[in-house]
Amino acid sequence: MDPLKYLIEKSTLNGRISSWIVNLAQIDVRFMPQKAIKGFVVLEFLADFLIDDSTPVHENDFPDEDLMVTKDDIWTLYFDGASNQKECGVGVLLVSPKEEHVPISIKHDFNVTNKAAEYEACVVGLETALVFGVKKLRIFGDSSLIVNKISKRWKVTSESLAPYQTYLETLIN
Repeated sequence: MDPLKYLIEKSTLNGRISSWIVNLAQIDVRFMPQKAIKGFVVLEFLADFLIDDSTPVHENDFPDEDLMVTKDDIWTLYFDGASNQKECGVGVLLVSPKEEHVPISIKHDFNVTNKAAEYEACVVGLETALVFGVKKLRIFGDSSLIVNKISKRWKVTSESLAPYQTYLETLIN
C-alpha cells in the first residue's frame, strides 16, 4: 500500500498533515521505498545540513555534564565504501576535536569488491588523518570486517585483501 495514497484518502486528518496533503496533492509525488541505505549517505546528509543551535544550555539539562565533557584532542573518522557492477566509490568524514568537518568522497575509475572498497575508504581516511597530523583517532565504519581486522579480533584470510590490511597496519602505527 502506498503511504502517500493512504494519507490522502484518510478523512480524519487535521492540522499539519492535512496541509501537507493539500500541498502534495498539487504535484505528482510517489513513494518509492529504497532497498538499502548505505551509512555514508546518511552521514553525508547530516554533514551537509548541520544544525547550528545557539540555544543556551541550562544547568539542569545535563546532570552528568562533568562525565560527558572531554578536553582531549581525539579526532573521529567515519568511513564507508561501496562498489557495484558500474562503479566504485568511497566516502570519509573526519571530525576534529573542535567539531570541524572534513568530508571526502572519491569515485574510483576501477572496479573492486565491496570489501576492497571498504578498505579503500579506511585507507583514504587514515591518510587524510596523517596529513592533518592526527595523533589520536576514533574510527567508525559500517563494515564489521574492517573494524574487527583493524582491532585484530579477526585474521585476514583473503589473499586479495592482505595487502590492504598490511598497509592499514602501517598507517595505524
